[in-house]
Amino acid sequence: GVYCVRFFHDGRPRFILIDDHLPVARYSKRPRFASSKQGDELWVSLLEKAYAKLFNSYAAIEGGLVDEALVNITGGIGGEHISLRKELSKDAQGLWATIRRNHAAGWLMGAGSPSGSDTDVSERGIVQGHASARLRVAEVGGHRLGQLRNPWGQTEWKGDWSDRSRLWTPRMKAQLDWSAEDDGTFWMALVDFAENFSSLYVCRLPAPSWETLEAKGEWRGPTAGGCCNHPATYGHNPQFLLTVTRPTHVIIALAQADVRGSGGELFPIGVSCVYNKGARVSRLLQSHWSADSAPFRNSREVSLDT
Repeated sequence: GVYCVRFFHDGRPRFILIDDHLPVARYSKRPRFASSKQGDELWVSLLEKAYAKLFNSYAAIEGGLVDEALVNITGGIGGEHISLRKELSKDAQGLWATIRRNHAAGWLMGAGSPSGSDTDVSERGIVQGHASARLRVAEVGGHRLGQLRNPWGQTEWKGDWSDRSRLWTPRMKAQLDWSAEDDGTFWMALVDFAENFSSLYVCRLPAPSWETLEAKGEWRGPTAGGCCNHPATYGHNPQFLLTVTRPTHVIIALAQADVRGSGGELFPIGVSCVYNKGARVSRLLQSHWSADSAPFRNSREVSLDT
């Protein structure tokens, strides 16, 4: 009757012990919160209980961002939020390439629908203010398709390439192992995906071959320089020297202490990678710029891939 669940909190593993007593609805006697449709399958409710204990209450875990939850579960790297409509209008080919690259790397992706109550469902079947998992990516017959799943196990997309869409041919069904079961899983074209979901969240899972390095700093007193809109103090921000001797793929993540469940406040954060011949950067010039996570946002973690 005792379970131990491992999470990752502020970059460190946390082992949470729980029992198998669950809060239930008064009359139905079913779990009040997350549960499986299978009555004898308890892992969903137990995982949620342990997650609630990590943050001190069930109320503290109501809502949130997909990548933050995935980071807590896997110990991966979050902080990448892709604005779908913006990227689609700017570079549809680049957006598709990014999604395919993330999928090929085995990284986890989740999609957030436009803000709203999860009691609101669009005419095309997308629950508003809700997260869905992105499961598969395929380019077949010139069609760029992605498979998603509503974690409720029901309420699905109703447009092109949905379960009842006439676009499905026997060949396409066979190639993509298509199923019309009402299980919350559905396919969408890239354009429909970007128009009906607002954000794509990515959790990168480090490969065994990766080399990692962690450094600590703080924005306090003289080191609180602010963003580049404050040129007089921007150079006071914490800076770290990264020396690269060969072509290298680098992912830089900046995370602040998690305040969920503690009543604290997240501050707007951002990280820039600049080239200044090894010297400190006193102000950010266009000639220095390499990559950044702009704009600053109130997130637990931001990252850049360079």
